[in-house]
Amino acid sequence: MELRDLRTFLVCARLQHFTQAAEELAYAQSTVTAQIRSLEKELDVPLFDRVGRGVVLTPAGQRLEGYARRVVDLVEEASATVAFVGSHPHGDLTISATETLSTFQLPDVLREFQRRFPDVRLFLRPHDPADLVARVVEGDSAAAITLDVPITHPDLAVETLREEEVWLLAPPDHPLAGRRRLRSADLAPFRLLLSELDVSYGGAFIDRLAADGVVPIDPMEFSSVAAIKQCVRVGMGLTALPAFASTEEVESGQLVVLPFACPSVTVQLLWHRHRWVPPAAEALLALTRELLGQPR
Repeated sequence: MELRDLRTFLVCARLQHFTQAAEELAYAQSTVTAQIRSLEKELDVPLFDRVGRGVVLTPAGQRLEGYARRVVDLVEEASATVAFVGSHPHGDLTISATETLSTFQLPDVLREFQRRFPDVRLFLRPHDPADLVARVVEGDSAAAITLDVPITHPDLAVETLREEEVWLLAPPDHPLAGRRRLRSADLAPFRLLLSELDVSYGGAFIDRLAADGVVPIDPMEFSSVAAIKQCVRVGMGLTALPAFASTEEVESGQLVVLPFACPSVTVQLLWHRHRWVPPAAEALLALTRELLGQPR
């Protein structure tokens, strides 16, 4: 079996679509199809069933997936280990992070990393927290930095760096501004503008209200924190954001912090506990601990 064909097989298995796999791999679709057919011919079993425009693994494909991942990981580990013996970290490094951290806390880390390790070509992939975990588990990212409730996963090593306060924010002229104390029921009449509704601080905030029997009216979900803050500023609703992501707007008077105890979240480092971590990734993790490991 060709290593190239196994890599293509793994991408097809993850995306469940040959066209999307071809786009990600920068191949022609005919090349992807030919590589999968080559594997199927060699193994004498079908690896995918065609379902609509997509594909799903057959039982034989499901069995091959685990072996293919181990083969690819082992080859990449061997190649990287030999390349890095006695050398300064270099080469390509792909990491993942949440959008909020990528925007507000990681630029200083990345700038210092580039200064210390100019021979490393770094790729930062923003993902929502759930997809971020999948990227590390599947080997698409060497490590990840996330802002989330505590994560547990059998294949991941998780290190908590710090806890981050989350603020409930409103425009200065909001009816709740100036109140000395708020309950969950006080928020029921107002629309919530949240980031990553199903996980992280948005999901934790929704769960906090649900525990008190409050169901928000049609929450709006955004992928951009900047867009959320602008929409809150013009009076479209309330939001819950990490304090570090909204300090500037609060200090300038564009937004105010409402007296409500939002659930906090933590900055966490993730890497695969069963895979070799390249020196460049180890260096980035160490630098992140150094710069983000202490409360501000």
